[in-house]
Amino acid sequence: MVRRLDIHKEIGLGSASFYDEFLHIPLIFFNPSFDAQRITDLVSTLDVGPTILDMIGERKQPSFQGQSITGSNYSAKSEVIGEHLHRGQCDIAKKPIYLCVRTKKYKLIWREYLYEKDTHNVQYELYDLVDDPNERTNRYQDKELISVRDELLKIALRRYGIVKLQRGKVDEAVCKDVC
Repeated sequence: MVRRLDIHKEIGLGSASFYDEFLHIPLIFFNPSFDAQRITDLVSTLDVGPTILDMIGERKQPSFQGQSITGSNYSAKSEVIGEHLHRGQCDIAKKPIYLCVRTKKYKLIWREYLYEKDTHNVQYELYDLVDDPNERTNRYQDKELISVRDELLKIALRRYGIVKLQRGKVDEAVCKDVC
């Protein structure tokens, strides 16, 4: 089995970029005994380990959060979540959390707060990936997308609450509604 994970290009948009040119990375598995297959569903790097294990006939560990994208129990995701702790000081509890929630049509980028060394100056971004595949027009404030924004924001804040719990810092106002 040969596995290839392409390295994405760096275009200077900051260290915590969740734009597709950074995230959409081709992944190729090759084995002459496998039938050719193209996966167009939303997948995560969390799915790589379980997929490899499934392909070699091994079971994934219960602690694995991903799923095999070639297995018989595969179910397509409605969204994937990306997360990043900003660079800087080693005290993880003091680093801002950056999150991305991506569906087939929309992407929300949420930053806990703007880190002083970050090149971004926007805390919230929302993109329509069908109408704006290059993610150039931030539609976070668009009234016509309020329900989409709020749905994705709820997913992001739920994940934020989980990360904060794992770090031992709980924002009770956030966790009360979404954790």
